[in-house]
Amino acid sequence: MALGFSGAGSAQLLSRPEGEFRTFIGRLEYDPARSCYKPTRPYSDDSYARQAYIDQAKRHMECLNAATENDLKYAEKAILAGHKKAVDEFLDEVRRGY
Repeated sequence: MALGFSGAGSAQLLSRPEGEFRTFIGRLEYDPARSCYKPTRPYSDDSYARQAYIDQAKRHMECLNAATENDLKYAEKAILAGHKKAVDEFLDEVRRGY
């Protein structure tokens, strides 16, 4: 995740979340699966198909964990950037006088 700076210190997010954020009846919901391939159960019971499914399931879980960690960092940067922008705008207003 990248955080870029431009101008007089105004922060800008240069990346986007890996998961999916949405609101439902005023509640924020999150699904990290958007960027992760979800394996399907094998059609046969042979040991090769079972092991392949287990390996894919492990990779899927690793992907979900990584996407969530990255999105936590993204959300933190977005919140901090929003906070900085609000503070800077208010301080600029105060400096200009009322």
